[in-house]
Amino acid sequence: MDKKDVALLTGEGYWFVGPVMVSDGPHGLRKQEKDADFLGGLPSKPAVCYPTASALACSFDKELLYEVGEALGDECISEGISVLLGPGVNHKRSPRCGRNFEYFSEDPVLTGELAAAMVRGIQSRGVGACVKHFAANSREWGRMVADSVVDERALFEIYLRQFETVVKKARPAAMMTAYNKLGGVYCSENEWLMNGVAREKWGFDGVFLSDWGAVSDPVKSAVAGLDVEMPGPDRASTERLRRALEAGGEHGEKIKKRVENVKRFIKRAQKPEFGKLFDLGAHLELARRASAESAVLLKNSGSLPLGKDKKILLVGELAKSPRYQGSGSSRIDPVSLDSIYEELKKTYPDMLYAPGYSLDGKKDDKILRDEAVALSANADRVVVVAGLPDEYESEGYDRVDLSMPASHDALIEALADAGADVTVVLQCGAPVLTPWIERVSALLLTYLSGCRGGAACADLLTGRANPSGRLAETWPMRTEDDPSYDNFNVSMKRVEHPEGIFTGYRYYDAAGREVRFPFGYGLSYTRFSISDLKLEDGVPAVAKCRVTNTGNVPGSETVGVWVGLEKSRIMRPVRELRDFKKVSLAPGESAELEFSLPREAFAYYDVKTHGWQVEKGEYTVFLGMPGTGLEICGALELEGIEPEPEGYDVEERVRRREIESGGKVVITPDSPVEDIRTRFLGRLFLRIADGKMKKMSPIDADRTRTLVYGSPLRALTMAHPRFNRDTVDGIVTLLNGKRLRGLHRILKSLRKHK
Repeated sequence: MDKKDVALLTGEGYWFVGPVMVSDGPHGLRKQEKDADFLGGLPSKPAVCYPTASALACSFDKELLYEVGEALGDECISEGISVLLGPGVNHKRSPRCGRNFEYFSEDPVLTGELAAAMVRGIQSRGVGACVKHFAANSREWGRMVADSVVDERALFEIYLRQFETVVKKARPAAMMTAYNKLGGVYCSENEWLMNGVAREKWGFDGVFLSDWGAVSDPVKSAVAGLDVEMPGPDRASTERLRRALEAGGEHGEKIKKRVENVKRFIKRAQKPEFGKLFDLGAHLELARRASAESAVLLKNSGSLPLGKDKKILLVGELAKSPRYQGSGSSRIDPVSLDSIYEELKKTYPDMLYAPGYSLDGKKDDKILRDEAVALSANADRVVVVAGLPDEYESEGYDRVDLSMPASHDALIEALADAGADVTVVLQCGAPVLTPWIERVSALLLTYLSGCRGGAACADLLTGRANPSGRLAETWPMRTEDDPSYDNFNVSMKRVEHPEGIFTGYRYYDAAGREVRFPFGYGLSYTRFSISDLKLEDGVPAVAKCRVTNTGNVPGSETVGVWVGLEKSRIMRPVRELRDFKKVSLAPGESAELEFSLPREAFAYYDVKTHGWQVEKGEYTVFLGMPGTGLEICGALELEGIEPEPEGYDVEERVRRREIESGGKVVITPDSPVEDIRTRFLGRLFLRIADGKMKKMSPIDADRTRTLVYGSPLRALTMAHPRFNRDTVDGIVTLLNGKRLRGLHRILKSLRKHK
């Protein structure tokens, strides 16, 4: 093997693996050609921005996700992209995770099925998909230094199941390893995770890419199964890999295997027809339809759809300056962008408008609020567009709580106090608190709906489209109700998961805790009925039903199939989603739905045998969706193992807290920047950094400080093109008191790698 081949194990710049170009953008293409970054701050080539995963998941529509995947594949080909870095399939453990807009659901079956459909769509065009972030990446704070501590059962049932589904059903070209540690080992050097689970258990045959800057030790990572360290080239990494290869032995053989795998990946990667045209208009219409099908009608007392003869007041700066995507590495520069204001104006040319609040804080919110209240006296219907501004959720930091800006809540309350008929439209990437819910007539959730979200929302408000989305995550009554509340951001370096399998609806059902809106909830402008329920025993078992549109307008209904074992000997959710289907029906039209339930649908992960087992007992099968009707389809008596009975208290589990013990701080390349304040030179550096941050707005300064202080020192390799691992080692030596030696190593690394 040519020693130069080792260079394939580190990226060529930000966006290349050898000659293969990759690009960010789970919900659109973020192609950067000249200046590059990994957090979305620099511009990219304009592209179609589809709804984010948090929105698309609410469609419960596998065919729609496949179509979006096809469109993304076409757009990759036109720009010479061979691999798209997405979708993101991490489990939504807490609604406070700042990156939740980029993930699908709190349910691994829903996430896995939708992500597999999108991957199949992307790869049907010959473009590879890179599923991320593998694995147990459930928060943003300290994500590059934190150790996720998850019990084995929860790991396989909740945090790995969606990855397994995508690997087995879609065979993605690549997977991206997460920043965090899992069980004390960085995911990028976790041999059990990459080889033992993904390659050996599931049959994954693609390449593993690291997240950008995630690799701690390039040799350890390659030996453990990582194929490519991104970004690159870090010549210090390459030199260390070459030395390990030359030393031979087991490490050398494993590095050879990684090089061979990357070569196969490069050979299989399609060389895109750069410049090949696609139908931009059709893709924009798909984005509009996807947005409409993903919106969730959470309340309607008869105010929607808006009447054509009604006088409308539209309120909210977000109606003109929409929040349509999240911030960070998935941020798209849209080829076009519409707004609710522009689109509603086409139907209501005499529509009134008031900003209601200020997004940048430069105007007095009370004056804006009073202006809106005064105008409401002249309107039949008031539509308020509220939600979370850009700075509230992003890659890199988490939310403190689930509140919207106080000015948004105060505006809605003031309009309700004035007696207005209020419809609220929410633009946000994750659940928010709705203290005014009893005082408004209607609530339409669009999540982050992409560049055609304005047109889609106008379609829904006017009745040109019928809402059909269902919540892909639970909306709690309070921030404190979240089962991970006591353990979410307690320690930067350690993330306990004592709630185990009881996340999302699994917790709320088991604890009997009231929620604002349950997982799977969603209303329509029409009505549906489920009838003729049948359950046929066998291998697999088959559940059937008839769905009928009993209303007066066309619409789409989602039916889920759920499984529960009431008399279980072990801790188990009340019921769990096992499959789902969506069907579109005209008024009076019916459709027959059939679901296959293999034995695996009734299984749990047994930590004693380290595999899936079916417990003996009588299982109940339900059809329907929470909040709008779950029907018992029937019961099945299954043979299986009889595990030892275990007692448990759900509330006691989720409130258990372990605090990381203190001790002497040792500075290493993996140490978070926060730790260097224990050294004189470190305090000096942080004082300079804080001085620069004070020039930012208070919110921006706080977010930047959280991101910087929670990053490891090795992330400095991405701060300047001449910085490399040897540079970081020199800085660490300097901070640990060996100043002359440290300075010598720094200068030597900068000269050596010019």
